[in-house]
Amino acid sequence: MRSETGQISWSPVIILGEERVSRWLIICDHATNRVPASINGGELGIAEEDMARHIAYDPG
Repeated sequence: MRSETGQISWSPVIILGEERVSRWLIICDHATNRVPASINGGELGIAEEDMARHIAYDPG
């Protein structure tokens, strides 16, 4: 979502364990089925039960 100033009010990225020393980088690009409100009012135009399926997490 965007605020009145046009800024995004949520972060699409979460960094955990930044203070740890590690050689590992773990990413997840299908972490949620959330649709930003700026895209069709937050709707994919599919049934609610389909929002729980893989097609909502990876529409591409």
